[in-house]
Amino acid sequence: MELRSARFDERDEVLDLLALWYGDRNFFARYNHNDPSFRDALCLVARIDGRLVGTAQIFDRRIRLCGRSFSAAGLGSVFVHPDYRGRGIGSSLLSLAVATMEREGFEVSLLFSDRIDFYQRFGWRSVPRTITILSPPKDGSFPDSPVANVVFRRFDAEADLARVSAIYDRYSGQFNTSIVRDLPYWRGNLVYAGNPEELFVVARSAELNSPLAAYARIIRYFELPLVMEYGYEPDARHIMVSLFEHLLALACGRARESFLACDPLASLLLPTNEGSAAAGLLTQTAHDPPLEADLRQRGFSLTYYADNNYMWRLVDSARVLKSLGFASERDFFAAVSSRNALFWTADRF
Repeated sequence: MELRSARFDERDEVLDLLALWYGDRNFFARYNHNDPSFRDALCLVARIDGRLVGTAQIFDRRIRLCGRSFSAAGLGSVFVHPDYRGRGIGSSLLSLAVATMEREGFEVSLLFSDRIDFYQRFGWRSVPRTITILSPPKDGSFPDSPVANVVFRRFDAEADLARVSAIYDRYSGQFNTSIVRDLPYWRGNLVYAGNPEELFVVARSAELNSPLAAYARIIRYFELPLVMEYGYEPDARHIMVSLFEHLLALACGRARESFLACDPLASLLLPTNEGSAAAGLLTQTAHDPPLEADLRQRGFSLTYYADNNYMWRLVDSARVLKSLGFASERDFFAAVSSRNALFWTADRF
């Protein structure tokens, strides 16, 4: 078996292999073509008798942790051709991935998988990540009046990206494990994270000349709308609450008069069957108790469930622990699983 980094002229062949996963070659192509950190050296391949039979990819990221930033290797697109499974190819690719991360100077690594036992053998540990289901009041009613006089509209990258990027840095930058984003990362993420359609809404106070103060990014995740990322200015929590309230009303078939009610992408929020009501919105809120308190005050319910398919690994343990002043790896895993930790679905690979 030949194990190595991919060559440039093998990119299409890798995508053809990944297309066997769930019939969506374009899903993987969007990352390869638009992620500014994509490198062939981080795309790993396995060949048997000249045939490409397995692949894995390392996604080059930076994460925040305790006021510092660290190089993070996201591991994804791990796939072995169905005809060649059970031969240790996946294990060989994982061993090569660890060696590649060490060679390339990555400090930590993360991945998402339900094969927890398999990845634990190579040093990754499952870390609970709290997902929230935001539901309407039990009696089906909504507050009579909005919490704030807010204007919503669709995100316009040319006009809004700099402002939204600044909101992201101020809001998400407070939390452990959030991704450090520059503008090239943002531009690539806007293409590949939509999966494939995304409703990106920005909001501001209705007062004249008020700047954008909050945003939310929504996709359809199976049968539920998923707010895969949001953010707001420190003095604009009421605007974020109003935006959530409006999105939830749409998701429950209670469309309110606004541009969203007639926007084609509002279908991402609407119930899937005529006459049915969605259970609510999937999102993350556990890192933000004040926001949760305001949502509950408006009568909404927040139900948690743990996403245990979220896994972390220390690649350069000595360097990371020394930099953070941690006594042991236990301190690191406590930090990445704390209530103050946040990894948006929009950053998932």
